[in-house]
Amino acid sequence: MYNGYLLKINGTIFPNRLIRIETYKVTPKQKQSIDSYVDGDGYFHQTVLPHRRSKIEFETPHLRVADIILIGALFPDNNDTNFVFEYYNPETDDYQTGKAYAPDITYTIQKTKDSIIYMPVRIAIIEN
Repeated sequence: MYNGYLLKINGTIFPNRLIRIETYKVTPKQKQSIDSYVDGDGYFHQTVLPHRRSKIEFETPHLRVADIILIGALFPDNNDTNFVFEYYNPETDDYQTGKAYAPDITYTIQKTKDSIIYMPVRIAIIEN
């Protein structure tokens, strides 16, 4: 059952205000395959592995420096390839937990004046 948040990183709720909801995508339990090929008759063959990976992707709204600091604190550099995440799974109407990594985030400045405003960024979380 949905409890008011979509995502936790290492036990901390990722603020919904930093998620552009219309860009939030969740792919629960993606299939992984090994040695896939198309045979001489054009048929596709694949061996699906037992472990399935969930993936979450979204964009943020425009960001301020304080938002970037908060996001950076949620994804610590010393453990960026193996953090715990919990996400709302729409297929089960429940939360699932796993270990994941997040690709690097690139920040682009939109404008500077009295403060710096950054363009929205893409965040991806991919289960190990």
